[in-house]
Amino acid sequence: MTKLKLFCIAATLFILLGMLTGCVESNAVDRRAIIQVIGMDYQNGKFKATLEFFESKGGGDQLIDITQTNSRIATGEGITVNAAISNASFPNGKVPFYAQSSFLILGRELAEEKMDNIMEFVNHDIDLRVDTQIYIADGRAEDVISDKVDRGVLPGEFLERMNDVYFSSSLIPQVQYYQFANHYYSNYLAAALPLITTEEINQQEEPGTGGSEQAETGAPNRKMAYKGVEIIQNKQAVGSLDLAATRGMLWLTDQVSSTGINTVMEDGTPLSMDVLSSETIVKPVYKEDGGIRFEVRINNVVNLWEYKYVDLDSVNTEEYQKLNSQIAQIIEQECCQAWEQAVLNYHADIFGYGDRLRSAYPALGNWLDEHWEETLPQVELKLEIHNRIE
Repeated sequence: MTKLKLFCIAATLFILLGMLTGCVESNAVDRRAIIQVIGMDYQNGKFKATLEFFESKGGGDQLIDITQTNSRIATGEGITVNAAISNASFPNGKVPFYAQSSFLILGRELAEEKMDNIMEFVNHDIDLRVDTQIYIADGRAEDVISDKVDRGVLPGEFLERMNDVYFSSSLIPQVQYYQFANHYYSNYLAAALPLITTEEINQQEEPGTGGSEQAETGAPNRKMAYKGVEIIQNKQAVGSLDLAATRGMLWLTDQVSSTGINTVMEDGTPLSMDVLSSETIVKPVYKEDGGIRFEVRINNVVNLWEYKYVDLDSVNTEEYQKLNSQIAQIIEQECCQAWEQAVLNYHADIFGYGDRLRSAYPALGNWLDEHWEETLPQVELKLEIHNRIE
């Protein structure tokens, strides 16, 4: 082949490749609506999407104007989830971009009636990150994603920081989409999603200011708060645990890293302490008579903040045992609350103990799929709590 032919072929390929660039649709960053939070509700036979998206402010090199909110809210309704999302209207023809969404918030009514519709849509029709965190709103998702709720300058980041505070204090679990999906599609496991609500901001009124002035300025008059977790079983929301029972669930599943406990001793002495570290060891036991027992040992390292004895070396053995017993009693009470509400009331394995049983006794696999839910109320829980006080 001559050099001339090679040159012609190369030139032809170059021209064809240049022509192909027009076949792919592209959207510049300033044409994107960066979705931070997705809220979904179901009411009166329709789905409603509430989408909070980022919109840069300022000028020059300043992408974010910290003096203003940088979020906007788009809403849409439809008889399907896809229709509700598609009907959301964005300003100036912006194209929604979902891959950066940090949170998916589902209204309670939707979670009770149409959970499967959401999961089908998320799995097949939207490019959602696997680490997107999922919440249940105690009411409507649109009431949480609202201009009337204090969400900071960047709402997605505000939610994330708030979530980190509760999580680091071992008050709620962090539930990412891929973790939730594993429990959601299991035949015998249930899931526990953080339950979020809003409450009125309690502000001290000063002379010359008041609620009416706040309303006139359009300032947020509500704030976000966590209530505990919502149990998702058989692909629907069935009930919730309060914050105390939620921490009990975290104790039972080895998700407590550090947490604070405040109580009053039997003699009326206030006690404030920090759990510096915690380890939970779960051992499933399948007994010869067919019974099932989970032996749970919780080992804690505890630091006292406020107590009548400044120097623990001066505490005698009897007093030390009373102190240790009081700490163990609080933790045991929270664990038993979680077990009673989830297992006895709802027959829901939000602890993942069925997986532990399957791993220890593989032959029980098929039986678990068919009988675990009805067997749960008869399962025995044996707790041992050990505290090392420093």
